Amino acid sequence: MNTKQLSLMAIGILGFSPCVWTTDCKAQTVVTETTATTTAGTLTEYTPTTETLVLKSETAPAPIRYSVTKQTTYVDETGAPVVWERVTPGTPISVQYIRSGDRMVASRVIVRKAVAVVPVAPAPAVVAPAPAAVEKRTTTTTTTRKLTDDEKDAIEDAREKAKERREKARDRDDD
Repeated sequence: MNTKQLSLMAIGILGFSPCVWTTDCKAQTVVTETTATTTAGTLTEYTPTTETLVLKSETAPAPIRYSVTKQTTYVDETGAPVVWERVTPGTPISVQYIRSGDRMVASRVIVRKAVAVVPVAPAPAVVAPAPAAVEKRTTTTTTTRKLTDDEKDAIEDAREKAKERREKARDRDDD
């Protein structure tokens, strides 16, 4: 490798690092906000070919359609996996979903047990309703800060060592 190729390689490697040419580097800030909503109701329809799940909500008059994906998980109330093929229409479920454009994409389907309420006077059993909708927001924030003097010194040392390696390589190529 000649000096010109080595110099171009060093410029290419060092040129893409934002902290190589300045000591005023800052850490990046990453903020991710995800809103997952949960709706409880009764499964009325599941169509694997269209990847659609239909829920009769306990609060909405019209059935609600959700898209399901390969990432959708099916669990019971304890969080244990459920074999979805064994779940039948009429089963009480809760759907955690995220809005993606005009679609509601199910991220998790929780199969609930029907809880029978036995009144004092004889009457038919009633399924106890689950909470209608729960909204959960998760925010992750990484704080931006200036580099400490020790971090600046470490960057400067790395620059000097890289410069020495380039000079040694250049001297070897000249021989």
